[in-house]
Amino acid sequence: MCKYYAHAFVCQHTTFTFARYCTAANFTQKPCEQRQIWHTIGLDEACDECQMWFPDQYGSVMPRSSKSSKGAAAVGAAVGGPTGAAAPAVAGKTSGRPKKRCSS
Repeated sequence: MCKYYAHAFVCQHTTFTFARYCTAANFTQKPCEQRQIWHTIGLDEACDECQMWFPDQYGSVMPRSSKSSKGAAAVGAAVGGPTGAAAPAVAGKTSGRPKKRCSS
């Protein structure tokens, strides 16, 4: 039986997150049909569905701040993201694959 984390919300809904393969499924890297709860994590908020459909009872879903989108753009630019700028080279390191040596 593969192991899962259970997330228990205050609205009585539960979600499962994969945690670890069992010995039989480890070879194929596909979870088996049997699910074992490794640990249940109690959460102090309602699930996203209940927050959306019942905002009077559980409160509304908080909008994401614009900070996170600015931070993602800065990270993308640093690694050669949408702006096309390449990441700065590290001194003493070469980029790309190591050269093959021909033995003749």
